[in-house]
Amino acid sequence: MIDSNVATIFLVDDQEETRTRHERVLREAGFNVATFANAAQFLEVYNPGAAGCIVCEFKLPDMGALELLRVLQAKELEPTFMVLTRHDDVSNAVRSLKAGAFDFLEKPVETEVLTNQVQLALQEDAKRRRARRVRTEISDRHVRLTRREREVMKLMVSGKASKEIASYLELSPRTVESHRARIMRKMEANSLPELVRYSMLMQSTCCSQILKALHEVEPNTVTSLQPVLV
Repeated sequence: MIDSNVATIFLVDDQEETRTRHERVLREAGFNVATFANAAQFLEVYNPGAAGCIVCEFKLPDMGALELLRVLQAKELEPTFMVLTRHDDVSNAVRSLKAGAFDFLEKPVETEVLTNQVQLALQEDAKRRRARRVRTEISDRHVRLTRREREVMKLMVSGKASKEIASYLELSPRTVESHRARIMRKMEANSLPELVRYSMLMQSTCCSQILKALHEVEPNTVTSLQPVLV
């Protein structure tokens, strides 16, 4: 059984000799490795919550690497996915990157290149997992808002002033101010720009967009989220 708490290299390759060599190289470098001869074997045991990265041969007997990547993406997953291609297969390498692969490796892969790129992929995976945890934390805060507070927040982050919100929702300015104060407290936002960024985080589906918004959050906000980011 694969431990989802330990970063694992999921190596999918139907060529036994290549698969065995890559597994040996990665294990000797200290990585945890799980190997599969085809996509079906991989999908049968893959846990989307597991830390790690996927290294997949471009052409497999049952499902190509890009098709496998699309299957995972259709499940709203954004795995750190690397594709193994022939050294002269530039077109498929480009297709892989356009499809959302993190990187591609040209076969035969040198030992140092393989271990270095896998290490980079694991770092990227950690960033993406961090981004998803942050989005979940912000979304959980948003759930605590009442229906009216969500309406007010939507107008706040769109740039509406309190008087405009009061007029639009047919509320008194004082009531709007009370809603604003509760929204800021429940969302744990220290400023309106921060609240706007939180709104952007919740709407983002791409981890790179989440990370970009996260980097723009004020320093004290990042500190307050440390339990979530670890």
